[in-house]
Amino acid sequence: EVNPSLENNAIFLAVSNGTKIADTSSFTFFSFNSSLFPYDPSAPYAPFLDFPTLGVDKNALVIGGNQFGYDSLTNVGYVVDKKALVNDGRLIVYPFELGVENFITGTAGGMFTPQGASNDDGTSKNSFFAGITYFQDALVVARILFDHISAPSLINETAVPVQPFTYPRDNSSPGSLAILDLSDTRLLEATIHKNKITNESSLWTAHAVAVNRQGNFITGSDSDFVNNARTGSRWYEINNLIKSPSLKQIGTVVDGNEPSGRRAQQYFSPSIAASGQGHAVLGGTTDAFNQYLNVFVAGRFNDDVPGYTHTPQKATNTTAIYAPYFDFGQHTFSYVNRWGDFSQTVVDPGDDQTIWTFQEYADVDDSYGVRAVQVKAPAPATPLPLGTLSNKKDTS
Repeated sequence: EVNPSLENNAIFLAVSNGTKIADTSSFTFFSFNSSLFPYDPSAPYAPFLDFPTLGVDKNALVIGGNQFGYDSLTNVGYVVDKKALVNDGRLIVYPFELGVENFITGTAGGMFTPQGASNDDGTSKNSFFAGITYFQDALVVARILFDHISAPSLINETAVPVQPFTYPRDNSSPGSLAILDLSDTRLLEATIHKNKITNESSLWTAHAVAVNRQGNFITGSDSDFVNNARTGSRWYEINNLIKSPSLKQIGTVVDGNEPSGRRAQQYFSPSIAASGQGHAVLGGTTDAFNQYLNVFVAGRFNDDVPGYTHTPQKATNTTAIYAPYFDFGQHTFSYVNRWGDFSQTVVDPGDDQTIWTFQEYADVDDSYGVRAVQVKAPAPATPLPLGTLSNKKDTS
């Protein structure tokens, strides 16, 4: 919830009473307040939790977020005991500090905008958060060992070096002069899935970045950025999560055909997930100076070369204008159009092959809708016909 005073807000949970969802009677509701996280009692108000993220694993619900205090931003991870919640109806929450930014001194460190990672490995004793770092080109993976006897404990936070990245380029869709709010370059989802062929679990995540035509880092400090930068969706696979998290592969969905960054197609608000077969799907939103806000989907097969993503396809075909105006007293104007915030791509647990992606697009003028897109697994290979069988020895 968002309190008018922007402080001490509640985080709500709805827990179903079974695997089949019927109506509101199927759920039990819980909540806890952001003041649960320890804060300076001399501060004029309790902190406010913004941008909550959710992951679920065998042991826990992992909820990350940005907690705004009086003079600082604390990037927190809440770990909820899943067994106590589901079996006994008891809400037990453990808070962890994963990063902090001090508004007074201008210093910062650790993880920014923690994403609670969902994990399908039913044998894992660990829970994970992932996020970007403040001052270096790296992702951070935090591992929490879950202990039902005592309490969960933060084992480590590991910085995983990646290619340099910077904020996505400002862009707007046809009919609007206001830029879209692309939620900086934070990660929008993190999922851990076990490849049933290799028996390896790895973490998949994605974010929007500014890149050049080749999909590489482009600095925001000169005219080259203005002329050539375009927003691409960069994705990562990270393995060795227990011993030493490391980057296995990286890829970027980008418009490599259009020379001008101003005119290029933009790809943003991405999320990615991989199936038990090792195939992966990336979903997000796309637009351009002459293209409306639509959902895009791109995929890769388990035997594609590392970092390769197939050409993205549009899953919607809207021509709606997105230029909402906001009323601020005597003046009505729009300088930044809210967009994105959340993006979700998940593997269907029914078959561990079908992938669903849930993405925003402009469904009608000045409105955004969410489209659910089903991406089916590739069909099995067609067996070759058997030749003529013979018990005679081949003497050729």
